Amino acid sequence: MIKLNVLAVIFMFSFGFQTTAQPPKAWETGELATPESVLYDTENDVLYVSNINGKPTDKDNNGFISKLGINGNLLKKKWVKGLHAPKGMVKAHDHLYVTDIDRIAKIDPVKGEIVNYYEVETASFLNDMEVIDGTIYISDMAENTIYRLKNEEIQVFKNNGLKKPNVMLTSAKWLINGNDNYILKINTETHETHEIETTVGGIDGLKFYNSDTYITSDWTGNVHKVDSSGNATLLFTTADDEVQAADFEYVRSKKLLIVPTFFNNTVAVYQLQ
Repeated sequence: MIKLNVLAVIFMFSFGFQTTAQPPKAWETGELATPESVLYDTENDVLYVSNINGKPTDKDNNGFISKLGINGNLLKKKWVKGLHAPKGMVKAHDHLYVTDIDRIAKIDPVKGEIVNYYEVETASFLNDMEVIDGTIYISDMAENTIYRLKNEEIQVFKNNGLKKPNVMLTSAKWLINGNDNYILKINTETHETHEIETTVGGIDGLKFYNSDTYITSDWTGNVHKVDSSGNATLLFTTADDEVQAADFEYVRSKKLLIVPTFFNNTVAVYQLQ
């Protein structure tokens, strides 16, 4: 075990990574089913977790949304049912919106019910969502496209220069997107773009650590801090245990990193320093 750890350290430094001690785990909630994404609802102080409960592209009606307390309590495992393979989520217009392969579900968070679907005819792997000035942006990883939901209509926002667009983030008018191992910034008004090339793997989770530093996760279980130049510091990894780190949430006020572990069927929460 010691030899393996030494080799891991050598590997990380040889590829330009810096590393820090693994943060303490605050709690871990089980009983989930292929959890892919976590969203913190600041208004209600709860967590929503999208559960694929099967394969990411199967239209099987097995998917559901769970509701968790911020302390890890599983408030309701199948809070919203009847989805196929739900992934990214966003709160907008007093509703919760969830991607579901080639459609977007609109959920009433008070009743816990789906009130509408938006079909995206040209989509095949809708992934994450963000909102800017009331417009919802949606990434399609398979079609290399970002759509937008504006005035109740689906439109193509960008379909060139994208590399497997995955998780999304916002800052003022900028839409920030994980494109393979790049962080791509797109001005939603001018369409001006900036790329930050990183040394991390394909970006699956992306949040601000502070104003000029990001936290990223990749499919294999590595979680990094990445600065504005793309330099990466490894926060921790679960890759040795073959545990994934999917589309996480970071609650900055509490310094809680909330990681859905996908095939491990849990949500693990780490207390960052």
